[in-house]
Amino acid sequence: RAVLMWKAFTKFISDMNDAGENGIRLAAYVASRKRGTPAKESAFLARDLTVDFKKHGELGPAINSWYVFFNAALQGNANIVKRLARSKQVRRATAAIIFGGMLQHFWNLLMAGEDDDGESLYLKMLRNEPYKLERQLVFFIPGTKRYVSFPMPYGYNAFYHLGVQGAAIGSGHINPTEGVLNAIRVAFDAFNPIGSGSLLNMITPTIGDPLLE
Repeated sequence: RAVLMWKAFTKFISDMNDAGENGIRLAAYVASRKRGTPAKESAFLARDLTVDFKKHGELGPAINSWYVFFNAALQGNANIVKRLARSKQVRRATAAIIFGGMLQHFWNLLMAGEDDDGESLYLKMLRNEPYKLERQLVFFIPGTKRYVSFPMPYGYNAFYHLGVQGAAIGSGHINPTEGVLNAIRVAFDAFNPIGSGSLLNMITPTIGDPLLE
């Protein structure tokens, strides 16, 4: 009975996810049609709005069986590139994301508290725990030693991180070579469809990851 209940629960979650995703696509299709876009073009727009797991090349299923979410990551990357190339609004939004990363750096410089040695907690994070700034929005709470953080979507986190690194270089808290290499590494991790980590981690199929950890 417990197994049947679990299967029913997972099916319910899957159905709700499908309903939400298809609802978003339908809304995009209707909005596109109201703007006068042809039906076929609107249908393609709605399909590409989120990852379409039925869309793949001849080798897609085989590669996806070795590297989980390879197809989803590749489609996500392609969508970002296409939107950057085709839409001025997306390019402006991306520039705003980079600028937001710069603002975060200067906010934390001014607002972060200090540790017992009088060192800025933000600069300590920038030096000793840079991974916290790679995939999260991090804002120190004024007058305290605490901060709040919010996860960022993969892909776009690379642009935000670029802003953080650029501002850190500009303020003299990271040397230019280190900052550029950090930005390149995070961008590579964000857009690499077979995952991040060491070369061995990347080339090892997903099923073998537990053996490397």
